[in-house]
Amino acid sequence: MSRIAFLMPTLNAQTYLAEAIGSLQRQSHEEFDLFVLDGGSTDATVDICRALQKQDGRITILSTPATGAARRLNDALDNLPHEYLLIAHADDVSVRERAGRQVAFMRQSPELILSGSNTHYWLHEKSEALDINHYSGFKTYPAGHAEIRCQLPFWWSLSTPSLILNGIAVREKSLRFDDTLRVAADWWFYWQATQAGRVANLQEPLISYRHRYGSDGTSQRPLLAQEVPLVRERIARDAGFWPLLSPTEATAFLAMDVESNRIVAIGDRAATGALMARLAKWDAKSGGFQADAWQRMIARHMWRVKWLWLRYAPLRRIGRMLAGD
Repeated sequence: MSRIAFLMPTLNAQTYLAEAIGSLQRQSHEEFDLFVLDGGSTDATVDICRALQKQDGRITILSTPATGAARRLNDALDNLPHEYLLIAHADDVSVRERAGRQVAFMRQSPELILSGSNTHYWLHEKSEALDINHYSGFKTYPAGHAEIRCQLPFWWSLSTPSLILNGIAVREKSLRFDDTLRVAADWWFYWQATQAGRVANLQEPLISYRHRYGSDGTSQRPLLAQEVPLVRERIARDAGFWPLLSPTEATAFLAMDVESNRIVAIGDRAATGALMARLAKWDAKSGGFQADAWQRMIARHMWRVKWLWLRYAPLRRIGRMLAGD
């Protein structure tokens, strides 16, 4: 048995599965096991895996029908003894050097409980339903533990299909994905990891994320609308600043539209400004986050709010004129 394993959750993933697995078979680091975690596919997913398994003894199929991806990943975390566990999605492509680079990085930084990488977002299809505004091209994630942790109350700051986990540390700390969450289980998992140890992101793209409607958050907006505020509040409570927020500030915090390191929609500018001022003062007193990283994050968000407000001021004036205000 290898000390390294790829975990690939699947559910009716036949279209791109062979390509995704092929990118793992061609890894420069050849010694690994691949566990396909199938949730009860009714298409050709399992047949494709069985055919590939006959050619490659590194592939194992673990089928647990009618279970979500979070539950299947948890089962793997509970039962696989591998030192390092890498997550791969069934429609994405890992670069040839991915496993080698990530394993070497983790071994050089034994304090890390997990790490990810930057991502190449691959616009696979165009449709009116697909939001491509912030997904085309290369996407960067914060590099260090302090920056990642500061960003997490607002948004995901790691990319799940680029993750490598220290399996020993994850088992010792009993870290698990919350299987009551359908689209944000990884977000809460990241936060728990920053509480239990240290995390990081390699600043190079090691996966190509196939951006298509069927596998992207764009197709899950109703679920995101439910779970984003839920996880934000949970993190805010765990961090300790939720009780300090006024009702208006709490509403602004839960409604912020944030993508990576920038605010996409400013919502209520005054409430957002008050929220950021409150969070800056809270951290200065409590030391809940690494001070410099937290203040830089606050300043970055506030600059974005101010810039958007100034940029769209003429449009707001025109709107008020047309409305007769």
